[in-house]
Amino acid sequence: MTQTASTLGIRETRRLKGQYTAVFEDKASYRKFDDCILRYEGGGESDIHASSPSKDAYMKYYSLFTSEKPKKDDWADLPYRSLLPQRMKNLIVAGRCLSADRKVQGRLRVMGYCLNMGQAAGTAAAICAQSGISFDQIDIKKLQNKLLEQGIKTVSGV
Repeated sequence: MTQTASTLGIRETRRLKGQYTAVFEDKASYRKFDDCILRYEGGGESDIHASSPSKDAYMKYYSLFTSEKPKKDDWADLPYRSLLPQRMKNLIVAGRCLSADRKVQGRLRVMGYCLNMGQAAGTAAAICAQSGISFDQIDIKKLQNKLLEQGIKTVSGV
């Protein structure tokens, strides 16, 4: 019973196929995006779980998770496009279902980042509703400035 959560894979199900898929290389190289909506820890570390109960799977997970510590003075950016589906105009997502590969989703599915994504999605929804536009038509600088006013650091160097 103690191993059922990781066996079921509930943490990692149903990710969006978005306009952009955040990938491990973005995280590992501390990549910055013009349409950034939040910053997160970059580098090689990732909080993913072993995909089977075998010792080999666990050791592979353990070495990935402990391979290096992220830089304290740098970050990776999450682009707004990772919250937007490829084929729907009036939908935005936040949380563990964002468009990301397994290793990036492992970092971003935690509460703090999910709260920031929710803040960005809600702020985008308010801007779109007030302007009568769809999510893919938003002025990204306007969204970033609103998020900055709300205390969410979104623009590299700010």
